Amino acid sequence: MSLFDTLRARYSKPDMAFGEVIESSTIKFDVCAYDHEVTPQHGAFVLVNCGHILVIGVVIHSEMRAAPGLPRIPQRLRMTRDELRKRYPDLKDNILDVYTAVVVGYCSNRGIVQSLPPEKPRIHDLAFILDKDHVIDFLNPQGNGLQMNYLPLLTVPVAAAEVPFIIERHLRFLAEILDAHHRSALFKALCTSVNEHFRGDVAALLLKIGRKTLLEGI
Repeated sequence: MSLFDTLRARYSKPDMAFGEVIESSTIKFDVCAYDHEVTPQHGAFVLVNCGHILVIGVVIHSEMRAAPGLPRIPQRLRMTRDELRKRYPDLKDNILDVYTAVVVGYCSNRGIVQSLPPEKPRIHDLAFILDKDHVIDFLNPQGNGLQMNYLPLLTVPVAAAEVPFIIERHLRFLAEILDAHHRSALFKALCTSVNEHFRGDVAALLLKIGRKTLLEGI
């Protein structure tokens, strides 16, 4: 079974999806979560099953807002989260939890590509949180070493001042799930990508962030 078939089978069951696409473009998409307790962290990889391709993104933003038809500013309740769950079990239907992800690659029957896909996700396509093993598959698309060719895509829909913070959050996510060997290899991939796509103070700052985030403790 090819990697594409494996991933498509793994990320196809509706009850395993954390949400579905509610807005989409060529460079980013928004996913509304089904359950406030089962959501991706900022900087994590998510996957949207588009049928013949699997679009992969990195979460860069999230927000909660009242569902249409409800007051824009919710009533103040002065309750803990546990109290809210018990008293208002339908709260997740009234408060939308929306996650914005930047498109960083895709998987098709030709394998994984760290670049923009040929098409965007459609509204209601299912979205999943990518497993650790499949994160490594994405980072190693050719099977001969980790790559971060997608790094410039993380900067496309964000303001210049936000770029270091977006990339740092993503690197922290990766540092949390990867072992020392993979973190060291990823830092080398980061250096290659930064030197190719960034210049001056921005490049120096990103390398400083990467060194501190990925190599700390190794």
